[in-house]
Amino acid sequence: MTSTAIIADVLATLPAPVAKLATLKGQFVRLAWIRPVAYKKGQDKGIVKETVATVRIGVEYDAIAAVLAQRAAGTIPADNQGLIGRHWIIENVLLQSDKDRSYMVRCAMVKNNDGCKPNVRYLKDGVEVAREVALEGTLASENKTHEQTAQQMIFDLKVQNLLSVNGVAV
Repeated sequence: MTSTAIIADVLATLPAPVAKLATLKGQFVRLAWIRPVAYKKGQDKGIVKETVATVRIGVEYDAIAAVLAQRAAGTIPADNQGLIGRHWIIENVLLQSDKDRSYMVRCAMVKNNDGCKPNVRYLKDGVEVAREVALEGTLASENKTHEQTAQQMIFDLKVQNLLSVNGVAV
C-alpha cells in the first residue's frame, strides 16, 4: 500500500482531470484517448487510433461477476496472477510501470449498454481513414472486433494517451 504523502505527490504531478479520477472510484467516466496503431515491422503508416468510451474507474477485477463465473468454470486461473511489471499507486485506480515509471488508469468496459460502446476513429495526419486501410499490415492484436474487445473486461490506459476526462481536456 502506498502512503498518503506519496499519493498526494503523484496526484500533484498529473493533469487535474486525471488526478480527479482518484475520487471517481466505481463511477462511470467518459474518456477519450489516442495511441499509435501497432504495425508489423516495416509496415508503419503513421496512423493513430482515437477512442471515446464510457468506462468505470477503480473496479476490482476479482469482484467482477464474469471473472468469478470464468474462475468457477475453470476457463481462467483460480487465483489472480498479480501485476507483472506494474504496481499500485492507488489500489484499483492508478498504476505505475516498473520499467518506464509511466502512470496508467485502471478501467473497466461497460457491457450491455449501447450508450457506452467505444467510438473508434483512425487518423493519419489528423484526417480520418477507413478502418480497413488503417489495419492493413497491423499486428493481430489490432484486429479485434468490438465484441472481442468488450470481453477484455479490464484494461490499463496510459495517462500520456488521455485526451479528455468527462469532456475536460487533459
